[in-house]
Amino acid sequence: MKNLFSVLFFLTPLFLHGQEIKVNVVFKNEPLPYTYISVNRTPIAITDASGIARIPMDKINLGDTITSSMIGMLPVSLIYDQQIQQNLSCELVHITEDVYNLGEVTATGYGNRSSMRIFRRVAKTHQALLQNCLVNGKFTSEITLSDGTTYPVNGAFVTENNVPKKTKEPFRFYFNTTPAQIETISDTTNLSGEPLRELKWAIPRVYGTACIIISQLNLEHRGQRPNTNMSYLGFKEGRHFFIYSNFYPNRTSVIQILFEVDADSQELINAKLTSLGNLVAISTWTDYYTKDILSDLTINASYQKLNRGRATITVLENTEANIVYRNGVTIDLKIYDTSIKFQ
Repeated sequence: MKNLFSVLFFLTPLFLHGQEIKVNVVFKNEPLPYTYISVNRTPIAITDASGIARIPMDKINLGDTITSSMIGMLPVSLIYDQQIQQNLSCELVHITEDVYNLGEVTATGYGNRSSMRIFRRVAKTHQALLQNCLVNGKFTSEITLSDGTTYPVNGAFVTENNVPKKTKEPFRFYFNTTPAQIETISDTTNLSGEPLRELKWAIPRVYGTACIIISQLNLEHRGQRPNTNMSYLGFKEGRHFFIYSNFYPNRTSVIQILFEVDADSQELINAKLTSLGNLVAISTWTDYYTKDILSDLTINASYQKLNRGRATITVLENTEANIVYRNGVTIDLKIYDTSIKFQ
């Protein structure tokens, strides 16, 4: 009998290998496509156009938490139990929308031709800020250490976009090459050097990532993002809402961008970015940095047009960011009153 149990224990992984848990995600009795499925906060799948995702059984254990998340909506979770394991399926029902409250949201993968035309116009007319420049601005921040101690740090900053002379990447940004120069108006004598260094790096990286949102629209328009989905969510109060989503299985990272387009001018107005996992696949941050230091990132950004010779460039106006590091430190950052000096 002992040998029999040993054999069964040995064979159990073989039985599980190849089997999958079918996850059905719905909202208002309709399938919800392109939502991210995570297990214990680790991204593992994305729903298809029918609102279905599949989790390999060798990637999940009893008691794990399965979560469906989509930017603009509140996440929903359930516990992986024996009933789900036996049925090889479960259903996650989104009930409440988040702050955007779009009403009857229907995520369509370009099912509407007019919505496709709107996106193509936005992607084509918004040029990337790929020029040598200095960005000056003000910031407010709140740094929370792993022990819960909180420090407000406010002041002014200067960050630089230093583009190499020979680059073959037309939509890459280089704000992350040097930390920002900051001048604080807060008492930081009790704050250790490392959190301040993280803040100096966080400012250019948040600014650069907010700019990269614009470049992603260009790349999607050119068909150069093989792992992406772009969906039209709907219209409300004079604005069109789109969602851009990207899933990198080899990095177990997900990115979601909810952006608003003015119906009259067809200009990009606001964007909200959330990232989870080994971040951030769309930015120029190194794999080392994102894998070992950064955990979660949320950015709320607003944009404005800037005339640069004959070109019209969309630049960041204001942004709020929440950065969570793997060591338990968090930085809540707000960047505002920015100005750009081209070099």
